[in-house]
Amino acid sequence: MEKRKSGGRNNGGIEENTMAILDTSGFNRYSHHRLDDRLAFLEAVRSASLLPDNGTPPTSTMWQAIFQILKEETSLELIMGSYQLLNELDKRFPRLCLPEMEKSESCLPPTISNEPVVAEEAWCPFTLGLDRDDEINKGSSGSIDSVVSQILCNWLYHTFTSISYGFHSLIQELGKIVNQKSKVLETEILRKMLLLHYLVSVLEADFVPRNYAFKEKMRWTLLRDSLLNMLLGSRKIIYKGLVKDCLLVICDVFSDLSDQTESTSDLDSVAPPLKEISYIDTSAFALALPELKRSTCFYLKKLLIMMLELDTSRDVADVQGLTTRADGVRTPAAEIILDELAYNSDTLSPFFQVFDDPRWKLKMIMPYFQKYIPKAYAVFSEVRS
Repeated sequence: MEKRKSGGRNNGGIEENTMAILDTSGFNRYSHHRLDDRLAFLEAVRSASLLPDNGTPPTSTMWQAIFQILKEETSLELIMGSYQLLNELDKRFPRLCLPEMEKSESCLPPTISNEPVVAEEAWCPFTLGLDRDDEINKGSSGSIDSVVSQILCNWLYHTFTSISYGFHSLIQELGKIVNQKSKVLETEILRKMLLLHYLVSVLEADFVPRNYAFKEKMRWTLLRDSLLNMLLGSRKIIYKGLVKDCLLVICDVFSDLSDQTESTSDLDSVAPPLKEISYIDTSAFALALPELKRSTCFYLKKLLIMMLELDTSRDVADVQGLTTRADGVRTPAAEIILDELAYNSDTLSPFFQVFDDPRWKLKMIMPYFQKYIPKAYAVFSEVRS
């Protein structure tokens, strides 16, 4: 796997200037300047990294601070601002990308000339934690030698928990929120949904190039090192529970959307979430919520399809003798989904309405018929006889 420099190592001056905006008052949740300071920080990162043609990528500390704002803030402006900035930064400075294709004069499709290129020291939300001593030492060396920098490193270390566990918890919390069916709109709903959208996008941006390269090169290590494979293999993830929760949330959100009537009377009956959010913001939020829920179904469907694609590629690697005992054994996601659909028939219709990818829909329906319809027919025949 080739690597390229992320450029973050030489951005000490930019990091010092932008992170200084988040001074000690910025960590006081009840500070009157908290909102302004964090909005100014987001704008400073945008100005330094996105506006110039030769903008430099943020350092890991800066990137992590933006992600932390998305994780914990309750301000609608900060939630949307941090989410948009993270997506724009990912597009401008991808963590992994495929090299240019080799152009061939024949009718054969182009092939990848090299392996995917990974940015060295690129920040990623899926980590097992931070090395506190390294981060503090990094913050106290070079140009970042202020007391503020050490405070920031300590704050980021203590607040940034393992995303592998939090990712599953996030999906479970979304399921609880949908099942409550409360008419009170809270920014927590928006924040959790956008956080899930972003994390799935990160997994997709890492997995898709690796899976494409695996099909070309037949190197299992490309997928073994993928974020998705490491996430599903994490001891902090209950793999079967994760697949089932994704399925249930998809069905619950879809059923909730089917029951909703997007009329003005429903909009007027919605209570405002927080005092600082105006009626205009609340109205816009209420109008956007159905689309946000549809997007959540879409991203969870993406996640399930990536799991199915990973299982398919792993089967190919097994046949080729590319896997080892260290890769472990996992129940294929398709089997878990089929079992859940069989034992919970209420999920059958909404799932296949959301799971509309023709290729995978056929691959799910045919095994379902083969596995359960003959058994049902046999039981029915015995009852009649």
